[in-house]
Formats: sequence, structure tokens, C-alpha cells
Amino acid sequence: MTPVTITRQGAGYHERTPEQAFPSSTAIRSYYAQTGCLPEQGIPETIRTLLQKYPDRFPMTEDDLSDMLYYKLRTMDDAALSICDMTPELWKRMQHQLPHYQTPSQFVDLIKTKGYTQTRIQRVLLHLLLDLYSTTQSACYARLLGFRQRHSDLLRTQTNIPVLTKVADAATQLTTAPAKEQWQADLRAHDLYRYLLLQKHPNARLADDYHAGLSILPA
Repeated sequence: MTPVTITRQGAGYHERTPEQAFPSSTAIRSYYAQTGCLPEQGIPETIRTLLQKYPDRFPMTEDDLSDMLYYKLRTMDDAALSICDMTPELWKRMQHQLPHYQTPSQFVDLIKTKGYTQTRIQRVLLHLLLDLYSTTQSACYARLLGFRQRHSDLLRTQTNIPVLTKVADAATQLTTAPAKEQWQADLRAHDLYRYLLLQKHPNARLADDYHAGLSILPA
């Protein structure tokens, strides 16, 4: 694989104005939160069709994590210093501002500086919530979510890491401690997301990890 950089066009990363030809994802989410409609620009037609087909799958925002994240911050001890991307200074700032915590987005605004950007803090808070420590290694396995029928032969390709196609097979395919640790973090993330989604949309049809099959697209 050869990485290729693409120059960003249109709105800035956190720009909230949706009228531009290439609005930011922040602007799209903000527009939907205010109007209940998707903006006319900035969303590929295939994605728009999917969103309209599954209106109970979005929007999900960082503030949906408010209670969970506050509890985690309030009960975490200095083990937080080992969380991925955490620093002693950042942890101290979090503790200092914790009495003023209202929502994750508001909390990030209290903490961010020129040295600690909004995105950096959001990432650290997510690592904190999911117990992702700095000892976590690079990917120990790949999890297949879907494929096109004409490429099904690629499933027999030899790889350097296990490729999971069935959640139930994880116990036998993942044999190393780092792989098992990553797998548990993967399951936690999905379970938390599913729980929060069902709080907002009780009738949403979102299967848990053990019952969600692969997405097999037509050739």
C-alpha cells in the first residue's frame, strides 16, 4: 500500500457552517442537530440513502457519553497516567477542572490549550473510557465486517495476523495476551455504543457482536 495525502478543501476541521461545498463533519452533525434534516451539500448520495434508511442509527455525539465519562474520571486514580496519549500535565488539568464538568464537549473546552488540542483531548478521554493503556500494541488481528461476493476468494489469503470472520471464533484464533486484550477493548467499545444508541432509540435494530453477521455485498 502506498499512502497518498489529499489536501483538505472547503470548510475547516471544526467549522460549523454547512453551506460550503465541502462542509466539515462537525458542521453536518451540528446542522442535523438543529434542524433534524441532512444538509443539501457535503454528503455522498450513497451515504445519504443509508442514513435515510436507518434514521435510528444517528446522530451519536460525545455528549452521549456524559454520565459514563464523568464516573470514569471521578473514580480513576493515578493509573490514568498510563492511559494511551495521557501526560501528567493533562491528567492534572482534568482533575483540576473536574468539579466544573457538565458534558464531554464542555469539559474539553475547559481543558484545551495550544499544546493540548481539542482532538487530542477527545482521543485521550475515549482511551480513558475504554481502558486503552500505552502498553497496547499495534493491531494483533483484523476483523472482517463485510465483502463483495466476487472477492470472496481473498478470504483464503494468508496473512501475518488472524482474520476474524466470526466473533465466536475469537477465543480459538486469538492466542496471545495482547490480541485478547485488544479483542476485549473491541467488544467493550461496541457494547457501549450499542447501549447508548438504544437509550436514544429504544426500537433500533442493532444486533450485538455475537449476532451481527457479515455484510455481503452483491458482485
